[in-house]
Amino acid sequence: MPAARRPVRCRTPPYRRTRTRRSRRQQRRDTQLFLIAAGAAAGLALLWARVSWLLLNWGALIVLGAVAAVGGAVWIHRFQQQRAWDLMRQQALR
Repeated sequence: MPAARRPVRCRTPPYRRTRTRRSRRQQRRDTQLFLIAAGAAAGLALLWARVSWLLLNWGALIVLGAVAAVGGAVWIHRFQQQRAWDLMRQQALR
């Protein structure tokens, strides 16, 4: 007659027996999702602070708009000059 087998003792603690362990890939995804959400929240908070400040200090908004308009005009002028110079260089090579 075979000897009675001893029951195999479970090595995991009782508080961990009911939980299923998530894979490292799932843990990484959860961490990345949390970081993306935290970054988006911080970005929105910063955007809200900037917009609120600009609405209170509308003079700065006018100055920024004027600087942007002048910068855009200068950029367009330089782009047109470069285009004309390239066209003249191509004609000279022919």
